[in-house]
Amino acid sequence: ETDIIELPDLNNKGLWSKKYSEKIKNANESLLISKEVEETINNLLNNNSKNKYTLAIYNQVNELVKFSAKAILILEKLDISQGLDQKKSLEEIKSLQNKFDSLRINFEKIYSKTRILNKPEDYILDQDHHSHPANQTINFDWQFLSEILFLKKLKNLDHYEKL
Repeated sequence: ETDIIELPDLNNKGLWSKKYSEKIKNANESLLISKEVEETINNLLNNNSKNKYTLAIYNQVNELVKFSAKAILILEKLDISQGLDQKKSLEEIKSLQNKFDSLRINFEKIYSKTRILNKPEDYILDQDHHSHPANQTINFDWQFLSEILFLKKLKNLDHYEKL
């Protein structure tokens, strides 16, 4: 059992949206804030800010936040849709993996300018008994753990795969 959000039951339309109404509300609010953040970052970049790397990092974090919020809203659409709209929602669900893969490539491209993201296979992980995920993986998966688990959950659903 994980803390990853449940997925809608296609046989009980609307139940998921009701249960996660607060998350849906937060996702919509998050997208509005993300739009403001994106505009601020772009404005700073267009005005020759000297903090280009920091702004690039903020932009990538903002993209990750948008991904999560959009995933919630896609699940909501799936939960309340029927017929052709349901098929479209299922296609959007399937596209999340490719969107995430692209996001991750860009994220790691920026972060790798100042960090080594993939440690050698014989690297000995920190032995200081801290349980922070960054200390416990040899790659950058720790940064995307919830997204990886969420996408894995999507892949394991038979009825989502039958289009």
